[in-house]
Amino acid sequence: MAVKRKMSGAGVSVPVGIVIGIAVSVAAALLGALLIAYLVLCETVPMDGAGLGAHCAVLASSALGCLIAFTLTKKQRILVSALTALGFFLVLLSVTAIWFDGVFAGVGLSALMILLGAGGSLLPGLRKKSGKSRIKIPRYR
Repeated sequence: MAVKRKMSGAGVSVPVGIVIGIAVSVAAALLGALLIAYLVLCETVPMDGAGLGAHCAVLASSALGCLIAFTLTKKQRILVSALTALGFFLVLLSVTAIWFDGVFAGVGLSALMILLGAGGSLLPGLRKKSGKSRIKIPRYR
């Protein structure tokens, strides 16, 4: 007979979760860049607004990647979010160094947006989870 086992709910390992979070962040940033380029080509957004849109896309992609990484690992929320944000920042720096000839203009603002996105993904876990509180009613015999 087959034995039914209860799933422990343990997620993937921390390094695997971080790598998946970084990949999700990069994919979301690419989709954000495509959306901004489409909006600029359709003349919905002026060319001057593309920089602000890029920073918003980086913020959202960082938050999404950190959120996905934590939900997969299910442990050490702050560490996983910080390492995912750091990995995403290093990926963006390496892309800048390789394809844009090392012109690091606006790196500080991008780092701030990544940090804000990682911090924003931590906000939902700050509130206390109110579990079912059972009040024991004493029995008198």
